[in-house]
Amino acid sequence: IVTTPNFIVREILRQTMKDDLAQLDDEKILCLKCADIACGSGAFLLETFQLLCDALVDFYTLNDKSNLIQTDVNTYKLKFEIKRNVLKSCIYGVDKDFNAVEACKFGLLLKLLEGEDDSSIESFHPILPNLDNNIFYGNSLLESSDVPANQVEEINPFDFGEHKFDYIVGNPPYMKTEDIKVFTPKEHKLYPRRYTSAYKQYDKYFLFIERAFKLLNDGGAMGYIVPSKFMKVGAGKKLRNFISSQKSIKGITSFGAHQIFSDKSTYSCIVVLRNKENDTFKYSEVDSLAKWKVRDLTSFSENKRNISRLGEETWVLCSDRLQSILNHISAQSLPLGEIV
Repeated sequence: IVTTPNFIVREILRQTMKDDLAQLDDEKILCLKCADIACGSGAFLLETFQLLCDALVDFYTLNDKSNLIQTDVNTYKLKFEIKRNVLKSCIYGVDKDFNAVEACKFGLLLKLLEGEDDSSIESFHPILPNLDNNIFYGNSLLESSDVPANQVEEINPFDFGEHKFDYIVGNPPYMKTEDIKVFTPKEHKLYPRRYTSAYKQYDKYFLFIERAFKLLNDGGAMGYIVPSKFMKVGAGKKLRNFISSQKSIKGITSFGAHQIFSDKSTYSCIVVLRNKENDTFKYSEVDSLAKWKVRDLTSFSENKRNISRLGEETWVLCSDRLQSILNHISAQSLPLGEIV
């Protein structure tokens, strides 16, 4: 279990949903379904809840201040009733760790009470909503139909049924095939039956990308921070084909050798997918992590890439300067396979 830095959580939300929210009215915002299907103690859901509340404050400030409470000069907050509706209507999570699920519920309820006092909540009985229909204990990668009856209690599959989401965000578990075999051998045998990305020496986050994408509504978007190796390794072939064939990429941000997680060596990237066909996507490379954290525009390079150039083979994504060098080399070279 590794904590996701808050600056990464906020950047994923910015890339995945913030621009969309600015185009919506209050009714549409309150109808959104936002989820983290490996929610842990709720870092992403807490920030998503805050982002939705902020979007509503912005909308009501311009259109209907009767839904707001003024806290200072030109400063407002949502009425408690509306915040409560946002939490109950818009925020969903699943995790296979029971204690994490309980911690997530507790954290969201504390967030709901933030900035409130006796006068703002005294008319609500009970004051705190029941989140049992929002945050669930279960294995989001498998449904009951995937699991033999004698293994249901152990594996604890979670059935989404017909439920779909407008946004899914998170930091899914990373676990190589060898560890899946050791720690969850029964699940390991079931994954290839459900996921095309369960190919060769796959990683568990491959499955979460595929699962999350299939849970999106039409036009919905998902944002994950994951190791970038899926773009290169042979085991990522099926996942690359799944993503590229859908033409679903909205953006990829590569952190190169910058280490995002303390005490962990990973080469990470943010991947944002949208459930509709795109011709191009934004590709960014972070040069200076310290400057990038404060949105210094000199800290990264950003360019548009053509999705049609991506397929199941290795994705070669790099800066324009390096790409021109690679193209120059390739034009004067033969593939090694033609030589030996």
